[in-house]
Amino acid sequence: MARKVFSSGLSAQARSSAVVQPSTAAPGVSQILAGTGITVDPKPGTGIVKVTATGGAGDVVGPGSSSIFFNVQSYGAVNGSGQTSTVQTANANAINAAIAALNANGGGTLYFPGGGVGIYYVNAAISSITVPCTVLGDGRDCTKVQQSNASEALKIDTVYSVTLRGIALQTTGGTSSCTITASSVPPYYNGGSIIDACSFIGGTNSINLNVAGIMVSKSIFTQGTNGVNITNVVSLDKGGGTFVNCTFDGSTTGVLAYVDGLKFDHCLFQGGGWGFTWQHTNGQVSADLWFTGCQFEDFASGACEFNGPATSGRLTRVIIADCEFEPGGNCQYIDFSPSAYGAWVDNLVISGSDFSPKDAGNYTVSCVKLYRCVCVSILGNVFWADTNQTGVYVDASCSNGSCGSTNRINGGGTLLVNNGGFVTT
Repeated sequence: MARKVFSSGLSAQARSSAVVQPSTAAPGVSQILAGTGITVDPKPGTGIVKVTATGGAGDVVGPGSSSIFFNVQSYGAVNGSGQTSTVQTANANAINAAIAALNANGGGTLYFPGGGVGIYYVNAAISSITVPCTVLGDGRDCTKVQQSNASEALKIDTVYSVTLRGIALQTTGGTSSCTITASSVPPYYNGGSIIDACSFIGGTNSINLNVAGIMVSKSIFTQGTNGVNITNVVSLDKGGGTFVNCTFDGSTTGVLAYVDGLKFDHCLFQGGGWGFTWQHTNGQVSADLWFTGCQFEDFASGACEFNGPATSGRLTRVIIADCEFEPGGNCQYIDFSPSAYGAWVDNLVISGSDFSPKDAGNYTVSCVKLYRCVCVSILGNVFWADTNQTGVYVDASCSNGSCGSTNRINGGGTLLVNNGGFVTT
């Protein structure tokens, strides 16, 4: 009985051959895979691939399956250093041909083999991927697409489910190395897209995410004005996004978000002005921003700010737990200061976190600044503050909160300036 072979089970050699290829490349595939225990027999023009494991009669994998590989090298793309402008244009054309075949097939895996330098230099716009698919490299340190044109290295549009794994994307001339935009038609905006072990480099935003329900892990976002720009205003029923073990390093902001339903678990925010910025629009009611086990360091303006230009709105359920804050200078750690006191924040918990500057100095700001916050619990934290600094500043616009003796202050500063009637026992 045949065993079905999925994309995650193929070796790098098998992935380089298990493709829907141009007809001239098809005849030698079985010989290439000899000795691997896997035979792949593409049927040019049909979108059908026959995958046979040793001792089996074969499985037929139909159009749209992620088991169908579209190897960009099979369409003429080459990787390496010192590529001429002509080669870069040819690379863009080859990648676009592979994407066209992927789109026409209704899905599959777009594969960028590594090896050697592993960089695919392109200098022309890359076509949009418009079908559910997997984009696969041989590791972000082995496979990179580098775009010098004023556009993305990769663009995924109106797709409800996509996986990016083991690839680096960089732009040196565009506004973003990658843009992912989900379908706006229910229920496709909640398709559970995945980004795993990737790097996104350069641009105004190293990546633009206009998608709900995404899972991002072990990925790096760097050298952009903002590491991640999450632009889609999603409500809780559409799902937000989860980021695990990621690094955000933007020159201005690590993550710029206009959404709710976001969870950050053991992530590193560093460099730039703010580590994380959340902004709301007029009348927006947002919920559920979670930070657990995260580290914020070397920021110039502050770690987290929650604000916006609006005159109304609400943010509810913000959890900051077991995090570490190490600013690089005289800056705010956490700032709940909506412009013109526009938005209310309720159900805020800050617990078990360490607020300690990397270098001791004469700091004059508070570690946590609260405006228009209600139902607040601040417990079990350690604040470092010198004689000019406050651990927690509570404005008179706040109410119904507690910041008591479970918190500790080091450095001779004041633990709490309480203008909002918080409980302090």
